[in-house]
Formats: sequence, C-alpha cells, structure tokens
Amino acid sequence: MTEKQFRKIASHLDGSKFKDLAEATVDIDCRNLDGTKIVGAARDNLIESMSLDYAVGSRYTKNKYLAIGFISGAILVVGVLFTKKKVSKKVSKKA
Repeated sequence: MTEKQFRKIASHLDGSKFKDLAEATVDIDCRNLDGTKIVGAARDNLIESMSLDYAVGSRYTKNKYLAIGFISGAILVVGVLFTKKKVSKKVSKKA
C-alpha cells in the first residue's frame, strides 16, 4: 500500500467501529517490558492507534476484494457469453 492509498482510505475513518476489539487486544496481548499490564494514557493511545489500524485494514481489504470480485465476475460473464455463441454457431452449422 502506498502512502497515497493509505491517506485516501484513512481520511474518513475514526476507528470507533473497532474500539472494543482494540481494547480487548491491548488488555490481552500488550504488556510492559517487565510483564505488567499497560494502564493509563499509554493504554488509551494504544487502543486508539490499534482501532484506527483495524479500520484501515478493514476498508483496504473490503475495497480490494470488491475490485477482484468485479473483475472476475466480468471475465466470467464474457467467457460464458463467448462459449454460448461458439456452441450456438456449431449447432446451427450442423443443422
């Protein structure tokens, strides 16, 4: 992902949709160097950062798969129509 793509995707996101997931992730997986839980402002900053990361990843993945689905669907339709045309020509020549 280029910086331009990131800025386009992230410009409208606030990460609120993924706040609960980010909070659980920080509470379960993130620790200080001495092994204690992260608390206070550092925890809040991590939650905010991770929720925005999750939102950007979700948007990027959704756009990517929508584009792939559109392209593969168009190719499939063209292939089916082409095959149908070829088969109908062969049937009409035999008759």
